Amino acid sequence: MFTWLIAIVLFFPVFWMVLTAFKPEVSAYTVPPQIIFHPTLSEFAQVLSGGILKPFEHSAFVDRRVDRGGVGHLLSGGVRPFQCDP
Repeated sequence: MFTWLIAIVLFFPVFWMVLTAFKPEVSAYTVPPQIIFHPTLSEFAQVLSGGILKPFEHSAFVDRRVDRGGVGHLLSGGVRPFQCDP
């Protein structure tokens, strides 16, 4: 029983963040908070149409150029070799 209580307390902020992401901006700041609302994707459309993907594309390009064999290599299942001088 105690484990469930801890799990709910730790998961609640994540649940609230996801729930708030689907609220219109006006509904996100109401006091007291609205539990029942009409979900919308308008805020996601606004963020994605504002050109936010361009910085992520640039970062991914720079990361790939600088870190050859780093995260991308690990995600592809490879193991990065370590060089040890005796």
